[in-house]
Amino acid sequence: MISTGQQRYALLSAVTSGISTYIPGANFNDLTVYVQGTGTTSGGTIAVEEAEWDVLNGGTMPAGAWSQITTIAASGLSGGQQALHLPRGSYGAVRVNITGAITGGGTVTITARGIC
Repeated sequence: MISTGQQRYALLSAVTSGISTYIPGANFNDLTVYVQGTGTTSGGTIAVEEAEWDVLNGGTMPAGAWSQITTIAASGLSGGQQALHLPRGSYGAVRVNITGAITGGGTVTITARGIC
């Protein structure tokens, strides 16, 4: 049974570089980030990042506010998927950032799903 409080976010689609828009992390009890590799991904790094920012009440994101929660090596994704279940926390905002370009000719698609 799917919770009516579940939301899905398309963060990046078929890319080799880029930074996603943010997810208002404070909305979720549980948040999972899915990284899907298409084709051969022999190198590259995807960082899952957070910022202490009250996105629900607006304001401007301070420069340099993002810090890493964890990273995912693209070399382990060739044609596969990795799911990252974030621990419960009080995230202000969450995003993904390809900090090392995806190499090998393939791409990654990144989505997230959360339960409010």
